[in-house]
Amino acid sequence: LLYFYLDLLDALAIDSVALVGHSFGAMIAAELAAVQPARFTRLVLVAPLGLWNDAHPVMDYFAASPPELARAMYANQDLEAAQRMAAGANARLPEGGADNPEGHAVIEYYLERNRSLATAAKYLWPLPNKGLARRIHRVTAPTLIVWGTQDGFAPPAYAEDFRALLPGARVELIPGAAHQVGADQPAALAATIEAFLGA
Repeated sequence: LLYFYLDLLDALAIDSVALVGHSFGAMIAAELAAVQPARFTRLVLVAPLGLWNDAHPVMDYFAASPPELARAMYANQDLEAAQRMAAGANARLPEGGADNPEGHAVIEYYLERNRSLATAAKYLWPLPNKGLARRIHRVTAPTLIVWGTQDGFAPPAYAEDFRALLPGARVELIPGAAHQVGADQPAALAATIEAFLGA
């Protein structure tokens, strides 16, 4: 996956760029910045995965029910995305079966969910720890670590774990946000990132 992204950057002739990632994407961003530190001018990690702390385990994404995931991912349970996630387990075929648009939508939902879980499992199961801690010292870009204070998926304590491995990194905690910081507090997240990238 890393080399796919590096090949893409090569093909686009992008040699100097700020890198921003969220959750799994932040883990990949940190890995990229460790592999080619000179290429990335700034690094923003929003609730990154990639480390493991026995005192603060990351939620088991594959064992959690949709309602549990929704509560862990979103501080604001009234958001449409949170409600869709929580209701996912309730999707049932209509009385007429699969031979109608509603039935097709239910089947598509479960097929897409299973494809997503299978893909994520290749990188995150059994633990979201593939040795990033052994490589992250290679990152040279100024780094911002952002976390939602109500993150129930990857606890905010990981912000300090990342800072300990990235001397000089800045940590910003955003109140009223869980793991989906950008959904819970989009304006606060955007302002935090823009201020850092513009500094």
